[in-house]
Amino acid sequence: MPYYTKGSTADAEADFQAAAGTLTFAAGVTARNVTIGVMGDVLNEAVEAFFLHLNCPAGADVYNYAAVSIVDNDSIPSVSIHDAPPALEGQTGTSNAVFTVSLSEPSGRPVTVNYRAVSDTAEVGQDLQAALGAVVLQPGETLKQVLVSINGDVRQEAEETFFLEITSADAATVDQSIATGTILAEDFQFLATGAGAGGGPHVRVFDPLTGQERFGFMAYDTSFTGGVRTATADVNFDGVADIVTAPGPGGGPHIRVFSGKTGEQLTGAIGSFFAYDSASPAASSWRRPISTAMAMPT
Repeated sequence: MPYYTKGSTADAEADFQAAAGTLTFAAGVTARNVTIGVMGDVLNEAVEAFFLHLNCPAGADVYNYAAVSIVDNDSIPSVSIHDAPPALEGQTGTSNAVFTVSLSEPSGRPVTVNYRAVSDTAEVGQDLQAALGAVVLQPGETLKQVLVSINGDVRQEAEETFFLEITSADAATVDQSIATGTILAEDFQFLATGAGAGGGPHVRVFDPLTGQERFGFMAYDTSFTGGVRTATADVNFDGVADIVTAPGPGGGPHIRVFSGKTGEQLTGAIGSFFAYDSASPAASSWRRPISTAMAMPT
């Protein structure tokens, strides 16, 4: 009698080898084997099925098909959630904190990851909108983004944090379940002042709304009396402007950069460098005696 295979949840091209033929039962033979090739792969998959159909002779009292199950033997991937880059809060509307969910390896079936936002110094419902949902990584995908809406306001605030937690995962184990979101207040601004020529290198930082001094520091050696010039720019890309200083008349071309959050000098070459070669004509107007502490970066 003729036979043939037919796919169900298993695919004839990817999961098993399609087959067709004829079975002949000799006199006295009551059973025959049909061998179907099953394709191997490394994707974690659910149990899949296909059918072997028989074209039975008229009047034969037999079942005309059999179901075949393909059982997976591949490893189950693990899922992790990763910290979001710092997000600017803004003064109106909303902005997004962008988290990344990753799989350790591609899966052959959809992986559903359930998550929720958890308060820390930032409050769910006040500083950010409640985030309770799920993201699905389709077969073959290893990365997916989760967006959490940040509420804008005009309050003077320091940096705030919250957490995004994986509560469960379907078709995967959980490796890293908690990630941190950081909110930078765009309204975290300040006024930075420096003494003029004849004064010391004292920089003072003020809150523009209240007029209160936040902090102050000496940008150069305290014995230098040429004053200090200031500018602001987000040098280290943390969402808050930093304080850039240059000595006034009598100083060299020594630039220093201080954190707008703490007043601490930034580390490495970004925090201290010479804008010009001290021997170049461009620096001639700066070349007056100053202390060794002024002339060399730290």
